[in-house]
Amino acid sequence: MIYRTSASGGTCSSNPTIYNFQFGKVNCTILSDGPTEVAVNPFSVPAPAVERSYEKNFRTAFPIVLSQNVLVADMPAGRAIFDTGSFLLPQKLPEFPLFENAGQLMKNLRAANISPSSIDFVFLTHAHGDHVAGIVTEGGTKAFPNADVFIGRREHEYWSSPSLSSTSPLLTTDALDSFAQIYLDAIRPYERTGMFHLVDTENSEATPVEGIRFMSTFGHTDGHCAIEMKSDDKRLVLTGDAWVSTADQLQNPEWGFFTENNQTQAYMSRVQLLGDLASTATLAVSYHEQFPGLGYVQERGAFFEWVPLPPQQLGFGVKKTC
Repeated sequence: MIYRTSASGGTCSSNPTIYNFQFGKVNCTILSDGPTEVAVNPFSVPAPAVERSYEKNFRTAFPIVLSQNVLVADMPAGRAIFDTGSFLLPQKLPEFPLFENAGQLMKNLRAANISPSSIDFVFLTHAHGDHVAGIVTEGGTKAFPNADVFIGRREHEYWSSPSLSSTSPLLTTDALDSFAQIYLDAIRPYERTGMFHLVDTENSEATPVEGIRFMSTFGHTDGHCAIEMKSDDKRLVLTGDAWVSTADQLQNPEWGFFTENNQTQAYMSRVQLLGDLASTATLAVSYHEQFPGLGYVQERGAFFEWVPLPPQQLGFGVKKTC
């Protein structure tokens, strides 16, 4: 059950960047790290198919504008943040200009009165830069100085390998090496202080902290995981990049995405997770869905649909008078 939800943003803004809600006994806040804008077709199907699907969902393709939704949760075990956005990625990945307007997490944490030093745990779904770059400052120090960082062991071992490979025809060795360097630089200050931990994701009951479980959803990256949070016997699942958004991989799970390491495996993991969420009516946070990315998955015949949490529960975040 979701209680006492509210939205906040600019005084007269229709695009709030902070959503507060309560999940069981856990107070939660979703913050935007800013948009990513994809100017060329990133999917494994022709561009006209992407345009048709986006138009059907009243969304514009090319550029495709995706959100980056970061959850902060005040769990009984401590305050946790799930993935950390794209800080400084335009400088670190100049070949990927889609992150030019992203990297806004720290600004929005300040706006929400959440101090980075208050974060006890950082849980990472995978190692791509738009999920891990925010754990370090511009000077390479800890952005969350008191936090323990957790990621799946298989994911870490893949990106720590001296020889990276992918079955994706769109992922070059140079791109993989760049992704790996961003990840390894991000975790280094936590490794040095014993605050970096690997989760055995081959174990379906991998629970690094009470109330948290890593769920194997391999394929997008070699060790990609969704992350389950439990409270009062209810589940909330952070889906990471198991799918991109409603108008593409959720409604068309067979579509591959250009940064997927193994598109076939990613498809199988995606369908399995979507089926699980739909059959159990589990609340989900979808990282790249339109902000705040909080909602449910419904199965309709051979297809899936995204059902955002109703606006009367989320709150509109808009003042009628200014």
